[in-house]
Amino acid sequence: MIAIPFGINLENFTENSGIETEFPSLFHIGAMNWMPNEEGIKWFVEKVWPLVTGEFPALKCYLAGREMPDWLTNSKIKNLEVIGEVDDAFEFIYSKAIEIVPLFSGSGIRIKIIEAMAAGRAVISTSIGAEGINIENGENILIADTPEEFFDGIKKCVTNETFCLTLGQNARQLVFRDHSNQKLIIRLEGFYQQIISR
Repeated sequence: MIAIPFGINLENFTENSGIETEFPSLFHIGAMNWMPNEEGIKWFVEKVWPLVTGEFPALKCYLAGREMPDWLTNSKIKNLEVIGEVDDAFEFIYSKAIEIVPLFSGSGIRIKIIEAMAAGRAVISTSIGAEGINIENGENILIADTPEEFFDGIKKCVTNETFCLTLGQNARQLVFRDHSNQKLIIRLEGFYQQIISR
C-alpha cells in the first residue's frame, strides 16, 4: 500500500517569473460555482474584510474565478476587486502576494494552495482548506479558523514583507519536497518494482 499525494510539474513554476508582484495584496482564485468556495468567500467578506479595511484602508483583495455570483459582481465593497475568470491563472497568482483560502467544507487536497505555494506565495487558510497537505503552521502557511485569526494572519504578512516572503519560500520548498511529479513518479515506480519482485 502506498499513498501518493497530488503532484504538479514544477517546471511551470519559476522562482523569478518576471511578473511584478503587488505587495501588499490579497487574492483568491477558484471556481465560484463550487459551493464551498462561495461559502468561504462570503464568510471572509462579511466577517474578516471589515476588520482588514478598518486597519489597512488601502489594501486590496482580488477575487478571480469563473461563475462569480451576482452578490459579488454587483457589490460595491471597498477595495474588493472582483476579477472573474482570468486568461492566465499563473500570471494572476504571480502578480499578487498573499493567497486567502477560507474553506469550511469540501474534501480533497486544494490544488490552488499547492500551486500558490509552488509560486512562492504566502497562504492563509482554514484548517479544512489545508487538509491533506503536510503543512506546519507559521512555517510554510498560516492557519486561521476565526475572523480574528484570519485578520491576525493578514496583518503579519502585510506589515512584514520579509516574513511574507519567507513563508512563501518555505511553502515552495514544501511543494518541491512532497508534490513534485518527478519525485512522485520515482516513488510509484519503486512501489511497482516491489510488487513485481514478490
